[in-house]
Amino acid sequence: GMILYINLLEEYLMIKYSWDLVNKSAKFTAKSKGTKPYQNLINMLKSGDVDTAVNTLTLLNALIDNAPSKMKSDKLINKWRDLSIE
Repeated sequence: GMILYINLLEEYLMIKYSWDLVNKSAKFTAKSKGTKPYQNLINMLKSGDVDTAVNTLTLLNALIDNAPSKMKSDKLINKWRDLSIE
């Protein structure tokens, strides 16, 4: 819903200013929840809600586009593949 959209927008804006902060946050959140980094975003893609999937894809794309290097973006994509993003 609207709260999810606002949260995704906030994360998108954070990416524009600090890719490393978002990446560290994903790792910290995963560790505190006992999951893998970005698993929550991959799960959102599978939620069945079109708006959620579109917003999540926008965020994932922004992460790739704003990665500090090609190596980091490739590493991120490979992590997502390991989480069953198809």
